[in-house]
Amino acid sequence: RNPGNHCNQLKVFKTENINSQFVIDEIRKTTSSFLLNTSNKIYKEIFLTKKKFVHIHPAILPDFRGADASLWFLLLRNKIGSTSFVMNEEIDKGQIINISDVKDIFYLSKSIFKKFDINNIYRIWFSFVDPLIRNLQFKKIISLNKDENYLLNIPKKTDEKNDKYYSFMDNQKKKEIFNKIFIKEDLIKLWLFYINF
Repeated sequence: RNPGNHCNQLKVFKTENINSQFVIDEIRKTTSSFLLNTSNKIYKEIFLTKKKFVHIHPAILPDFRGADASLWFLLLRNKIGSTSFVMNEEIDKGQIINISDVKDIFYLSKSIFKKFDINNIYRIWFSFVDPLIRNLQFKKIISLNKDENYLLNIPKKTDEKNDKYYSFMDNQKKKEIFNKIFIKEDLIKLWLFYINF
């Protein structure tokens, strides 16, 4: 879906620094109470605007916070899922809007990726698959047709006993997860995953 169909005005601008005074001023000018954050940058000053920022995380929160979350979740749970939430100043914490249906592991063809080294496969993952997971969550929250009154009254999460922060994967873990995904020579289930999400 085109996000422009679900908002009165869609404004796009580029900046080198998400915490610049220019960005703060632009955010303050908007009449919207909620904004969608699609970046992986660390935010500080934007919270001074008193706006609420919705973020989409490519794993289940609060269990899988931090970096490379889509890969950690797949490695440790054999599943794919995502969470939309209202950001606060802590990393990947805040009021949860929606947790996606969790899908079983999918496989990608080894033959497609055999010419790439581990670092290039990692880049491909975060250029295509990880954004797909996030996009499906975005589609889900758009389809929920939640208005700002709903977003202002999201129940606060209370159970954080499984809350864990993950850091960037080292090359050994990357090899482990990609060997787990690329186990079939000619089987590609990504499209089926996309259709059934």
